[in-house]
Amino acid sequence: MTKSEHAPESKSVKVVALVTALCLLGDSLLYVALPIYYREVGLQSLWEVGIILSLNRFVRIPINPLVGKCYQHVTLRTGLLIAVSLTLVTTIGYGVGYGFFVWVILRLLWGIAWSFLRLGGLFTVLEEATDSNRGKLMGQYNGLYRLGSLGGMLGGGILASFIGLSATAIIFGVLAVLAIPYVLRYVPSLAQERTGQPEGDSTEKKRKGLYGRHAILAISSGLLLALFLQGLFGSTLSLLMLEHYGKRFISSV
Repeated sequence: MTKSEHAPESKSVKVVALVTALCLLGDSLLYVALPIYYREVGLQSLWEVGIILSLNRFVRIPINPLVGKCYQHVTLRTGLLIAVSLTLVTTIGYGVGYGFFVWVILRLLWGIAWSFLRLGGLFTVLEEATDSNRGKLMGQYNGLYRLGSLGGMLGGGILASFIGLSATAIIFGVLAVLAIPYVLRYVPSLAQERTGQPEGDSTEKKRKGLYGRHAILAISSGLLLALFLQGLFGSTLSLLMLEHYGKRFISSV
C-alpha cells in the first residue's frame, strides 16, 4: 500500500500518543503511591500490592492477540473510545474501590484498555509511516505517550502526598475525559483494511525470525530491563524514599 507523506498525517500519531498519555496517568500513579498508601484502599500487605501492579501485564498476554483481531474489524476511533471508557472506569475506580478483589478487577480491565491503546498507537504509526519517517514517528509516539508516565509518577506522587491516593486517582480519571473530544475530532472513523499475514515462504521466514537467536536475545534483554527498571526500581523507589525521608516530609506539611 502506498503511503503519502503529507504533514497532516503525523497529527494522528500525535493525537493517539497524547490520548494514551492522558489514560496512562492513573496507572503510573499507582507505581509510586500504592506501595505507600495501600492500606487506604483495603489492601493488607505488600505482596497484594505486587499482585495488583502486575496483573495488568499478565492479562495482556492472552488479550493482545484478541485485541489485534478486533482492530481488523473496528475502526481506530472505536478501539480508542473503548480504551478511554475502560480508563475512566478503572482510574476513578482506584479512587472509590476498596479491597483486594475489587482492585483485581480494576487492574484486569486496565490491562484490556492498555492493549487497545498500545496496539492502536502501533497500528497508527505503521499505517502512516513511510521508509523515510518511520523511525521519527515511532520516536515521536513513544516520547509523547510517556509524558503520561512522567505526569502520573511525578505529579501524582506530589498530589497523593497532600490529598491522598483516592482523591488523586479521581482527578486523573476526570482528566482522562479530555481524551474523548480529541479522539472524536482527530482520529479517523473510516474502517481501514489491515492486511493479514502473508502466506508461503514469507510466513515461514517470519516464523523462523521470531524464534531465531537474535530475536530471543532481543526479547530476553527487554525482559530483564523491564524487570529491573519498570518492575523492581519503579515499584520500590517510593517505598524506599518514604523510609528515609517520608516522616520528615510529612511532619513538615
